[in-house]
Amino acid sequence: MNQIVSLPFEGVHGQFLRIAESRADTPLALAVYVDGELVLDVWAGPDDPGTTLRPVFSSTKGIGGAIVGMLVQRNLLSLDEKVATYWPEFAAAGKSELDVRTLLSHQAGLVGVDGGFAIADVLEHEALAQRLADQTPYWVPGTQHGYHALTIGVLIRELLSRVDGRTPKQFYEDEIRAGSGFDFTIGCPRSERARLRPQRMAFEPSDLVPPPAPGSLLELAFGRGLPNVAAAPDPAVLDGDMMSAGGFGNARGLAAFYATIATGLSDRPPLLDRETIDAVRTELATGTDAVLPVPTAFGVVFQVPGPIIAMAGPGSFGHDGAAGSLGFANPDLGLAFGWVNGTSIGMGADPDGLTLAHEIGQLLRGEQGGERDARALAEESS
Repeated sequence: MNQIVSLPFEGVHGQFLRIAESRADTPLALAVYVDGELVLDVWAGPDDPGTTLRPVFSSTKGIGGAIVGMLVQRNLLSLDEKVATYWPEFAAAGKSELDVRTLLSHQAGLVGVDGGFAIADVLEHEALAQRLADQTPYWVPGTQHGYHALTIGVLIRELLSRVDGRTPKQFYEDEIRAGSGFDFTIGCPRSERARLRPQRMAFEPSDLVPPPAPGSLLELAFGRGLPNVAAAPDPAVLDGDMMSAGGFGNARGLAAFYATIATGLSDRPPLLDRETIDAVRTELATGTDAVLPVPTAFGVVFQVPGPIIAMAGPGSFGHDGAAGSLGFANPDLGLAFGWVNGTSIGMGADPDGLTLAHEIGQLLRGEQGGERDARALAEESS
């Protein structure tokens, strides 16, 4: 497989190579589509990161956002409708007026359940969905936001089941990935597991984030028994349908997914129309996160540009993953972006991936706005 570096991205490629040289023992991969064409597809480091697959953790939430967008576009789901309209049991514990938009923008206060839960509960789904329906929110919905790290996948899955009948994996394979087969999946097909590599952490989580206090929202949100990211992926996750954090892929697959849903490919239009894209990427919650010890910004399911995850600036929407991955689109720039690394250097998106995302955004804005010649920008950054 040949690497791809198109004009005017030589400068970005040069910056990627300098990053790779400074992290020689780390597999790195970057892929970029612009207006449906793969214009940058590069990798470096061990394990042939151009073909390998890795766990991408919460980058999988982008699939959930796309599914919600498609349900909205088909008038199967309304963001302004009460959740209980689709899921009557959800009206328990004072939640009868909670709408879909608030539920899916991390503002619902349903980051966990009393008594806690484990990954096995997320994978099994049914019992945990009922517990969430019965749960009293941990804050008044809409008054603050906090990262629904694992429960958001359960909430989306239950809504999908109520209005469509399929599971997330079934819907995704039937409606989004069909005909393309790009390397970004919920779980990992058995036929592809020879290409799978584990993710390595270059630090202990406690180096960056103190252990969560017992009973804290952080502890509630991340559950019990999370798969060890430094070991081989949990077989149950490989086989499972965990949309919140159970995806596997590579940079090319992440970028192709966002091109498929948001910018289109050279031979097909995007699955989401502009009205739907605007609905899911409009900022709904921003600032201090009630769960994470950092500021966050969300639209409907998707992350939107904030002080830490800026992506390519205004108009971007996507999601990062706990071990460094990042995928997003910016339809205003015709951009779909994917980044995966083999050894993380942070708890979320790899800072080097974020740097390159910013540079690509600047490059495309200069090209589209006519303020500076894109070829000159590429030369300046080399």
